[in-house]
Amino acid sequence: MPPRTPLAVCWLAIISPLLGCHAIASAYAGETGNLRDTHGLLKSAPGYEIVQRECTLCHSEKLITQTRASRDGWTETIRWMQETQNLRKFSVHEEKAILDYLTENYAPLSQGRRPPLMIREWYVLEP
Repeated sequence: MPPRTPLAVCWLAIISPLLGCHAIASAYAGETGNLRDTHGLLKSAPGYEIVQRECTLCHSEKLITQTRASRDGWTETIRWMQETQNLRKFSVHEEKAILDYLTENYAPLSQGRRPPLMIREWYVLEP
């Protein structure tokens, strides 16, 4: 006879997908302390509403929170999505609010483990 699966594991497998982002956000917040108010993973700050409304139509909040970019980097990302992913054009006011929010809350971290490797030419090791 196969071993019995604990009830908690069954509950997580069946119920947690029905809870959607909230369960994921709660687990993530416990790990990182990134949860703000009741907004899920995005930081509660000016511009939150438009970013949540526009950006989470196509992808998760986690993709936003784990991405770090300068204002130019966020602008390039928006332009790429507009050109290739059918993201609508924003008004000047909307785009400024989105870029202000992303730049303020999801800019590159000032310190890291090490700078990225700059590999100019790949080579193959000979046996």
